[in-house]
Amino acid sequence: METFVFIILTIASLHFLYESVILPSLALKIKYKFSKLKDEVIMMAVDKKINQEEADYVLRRIDISSRNMQYMTLSTILHTQIFVNKNPHFKKEGATLQNKIKNERLRKMQVECGKYLFRALIYNSLMWAIYIIPICIVGVAYGRIKKTCKKIIDRINTTPEKDFDKITHGGEYCPS
Repeated sequence: METFVFIILTIASLHFLYESVILPSLALKIKYKFSKLKDEVIMMAVDKKINQEEADYVLRRIDISSRNMQYMTLSTILHTQIFVNKNPHFKKEGATLQNKIKNERLRKMQVECGKYLFRALIYNSLMWAIYIIPICIVGVAYGRIKKTCKKIIDRINTTPEKDFDKITHGGEYCPS
């Protein structure tokens, strides 16, 4: 029982450390990357390298991604996918706006934005590993123990049917 309590306290401490110290640092690093993308779009708009409509669209996407990256979890992705599947006009509208962007650098920026969101998804979901890994270890250990026990039982050849087969086929039952 003490071991179980110790394991639970260790997991809780690791979870607290990750959520309060490590995750905010990683999130801040990604926010800086979003800010860098935003600054680049603004500079391109100021230098008149892109039109204002494209700049507004990309800036809005980057801003929304930056503000909502803490909500990037597996359940959020699943609910978003369900919403998009139920509302096909939503998907069409996004594709139409996406196709209006002519500047190649802006398209690459959107891909980078998606990569940063995926990284945020990984960072936000990383603590699941601390709960899943012990379950996997127990499952693997159980499988190996079961396999070892089966091998041991198979080596012990004391079933009455096999002994009877030895006797009926001319084998000696009690070797001397």
